[in-house]
Amino acid sequence: MVVRSTQLVDQATLRDRRLLLAQFPSGQVDFTKYRTVLSLYGEKPSETGPQEIAVLSRTVYGFAAAFMLTGVPHYLEAAEKGSEYLLEHCSRQGPGDTMYWLHARVAQPGGWFVDHVESLDGEDTGTMPLYEQIYALAGPTLTFRLTGDRRIRDALYKTVDFFDKFYRDPDQGGYFSHVMPSNFSPHDEQLENLGHNKDRKNWNSIGDHAPAYLINAWLATGDMRFLEFLKRSFDDVCKHFVVDDGSPFVQERFFADWTPDYKWGWQQNRAVVGHNFKIAWNLMRMHSQDPYGTSLYRKTAQKIADDVAPFGLDQQRGGVYDVMERRTVGDEPFHRFSFHDRKAWWQQEQGILANYILYGCTHCDKYLKQAREITAFYNAFFLDIEAGAVYFNTLASGVPYLVGQERTKGNHAMGSYHSCELMFLGAVYTTLLVNKQDLTLYFAPKPGCYPDNKLRVAPDILPPKSVMLRGVTIDGADYKNFNAAELVVNLPDNYTRQMHVKCLLGPADVPPLHSCALRVPAAASAAFIPGRLHAPRRAHDDFPSGGYCQLRAASAASGLSGPCAALIPGQLNAPRHAHGGYRRTSIFVAIGPSAAYHRASVAIGPSAASAPSAALIPGRLRAPRRVHYGDVIKHGCLAMLRSFSSSAASLLSPGLLRKNRASKITGGS
Repeated sequence: MVVRSTQLVDQATLRDRRLLLAQFPSGQVDFTKYRTVLSLYGEKPSETGPQEIAVLSRTVYGFAAAFMLTGVPHYLEAAEKGSEYLLEHCSRQGPGDTMYWLHARVAQPGGWFVDHVESLDGEDTGTMPLYEQIYALAGPTLTFRLTGDRRIRDALYKTVDFFDKFYRDPDQGGYFSHVMPSNFSPHDEQLENLGHNKDRKNWNSIGDHAPAYLINAWLATGDMRFLEFLKRSFDDVCKHFVVDDGSPFVQERFFADWTPDYKWGWQQNRAVVGHNFKIAWNLMRMHSQDPYGTSLYRKTAQKIADDVAPFGLDQQRGGVYDVMERRTVGDEPFHRFSFHDRKAWWQQEQGILANYILYGCTHCDKYLKQAREITAFYNAFFLDIEAGAVYFNTLASGVPYLVGQERTKGNHAMGSYHSCELMFLGAVYTTLLVNKQDLTLYFAPKPGCYPDNKLRVAPDILPPKSVMLRGVTIDGADYKNFNAAELVVNLPDNYTRQMHVKCLLGPADVPPLHSCALRVPAAASAAFIPGRLHAPRRAHDDFPSGGYCQLRAASAASGLSGPCAALIPGQLNAPRHAHGGYRRTSIFVAIGPSAAYHRASVAIGPSAASAPSAALIPGRLRAPRRVHYGDVIKHGCLAMLRSFSSSAASLLSPGLLRKNRASKITGGS
């Protein structure tokens, strides 16, 4: 199964459209009306109840990601208003010009709120868990990437200062998982009484900074402080989480001196499969930041993914399991499920993104296979086609598990973060790294918010020189002042209003498409589809049904050989997406009106380079399902398309003329 970026964008659009409707049914975005809990059908059980700040922030992340992919203004409005609400109502000034965030605001009858700094959830009750502080930054930081809002920038730096001052272990490294709200100390004895959280470290406190906000902070600012933070975090992960204790799973919980904690709460000596893939995924992102340095991150990521896959992936049905025992029992060759064999939506995301980026960086086919198998399971069973959004859990078979909290679409653990992060980064990885196609991203920079006037538009930390910026428009007009290799747009000096910037990114190893001066009447109705490709069967809605159609061609300067762009004018069963795979290399020459096919030859390919075989289909007929691939690629000669009669259509391969059994003239020339 090949995943197309348009499918992922459509999922993100539908997900956030439903979420906007659920939270703001009037259409007016007002975050005082936001509630964490949503029913299976997106309804608020009550107008009272909590606004959990980490979940609200992750919902804002979903709106920001949807805007970045689609450019829909309503999503930008929701992201900006959500970030503003978080800054004005959900943050608090900490000691020494630092900032921290509430756990929740609880709506009361009459429309007023009770604010809670201390957590109200389970084993975190009464404390300030670091992961809640971390995810309070997720939505505003991605919104900051879009707009450059200085208030968000200040809050980001002040919150990181708070982390370094109160959660960081200056002696043995890493960050403690909890502090007491009364004194911001991780050593307070009350933490032990409130859930065995005194002087503890875990994956959330060490590594969850990266996906939640830290990578986006680095991409947005280029500030080395954030990069050094990332390196410290993943050096700790490589050093302490991957232990040689006979288990294929990482160790996730520790005491202050990094001694493994095998007795904490529900986890004991158990593995969260999704965390293993999450660690592998983020290690590969860090590897791409410095691929020519140490290979430690890549090797560790591959080891984790390879060790976990045989046990943590459902080898029969696809999908990622939930919690498993880290050690086997007796001589059993398998690892037991800790509580059940269900599968959670967020763990599918981690497995999909980990395997896609592993394939994108290593080109090892097993990772692509695993990514597509998990994706197939997720798309088949997690998407709620009737009510919208995604299910929390399914049984191992894929049947939705709709009991208790897991029946809801919004709760302490579920906003829109994981599903929209999957849509966003899934589109990035599959489009740019796997399918080698172009991807459009949207930004909305505010005036006076970029000290160096540089808008950094890299969608993620990707392998160096793998992606380039092909084109930019600002408020609909072409804009040429950008650095294609560095993925940086140099914004105009002294602009005075918020701009809308559209960026076209593409794989650096695939030549771009250029507009061709050729214009062909719709009556010509011809398709030219070279190379070893599957021609689709249905018409593309974007092609005009009359008048003229501007054609596209690959760059003549590339001097490469192989499949290239499809030229599809007029009314025709044309490719649905003018598929990016058609444009790998080489160039076309002009195809004239249909009458020209009776008296002219058409050359393809650069004059001195290998050229692909081709199919030429005049008239209104279906393009062949497979295009023949001739010996010309091997011999490097120039291919020619000769004249055709009006009674039949043929396929030409160099040195081989084949009759197209399926093609019959039904109209046109």
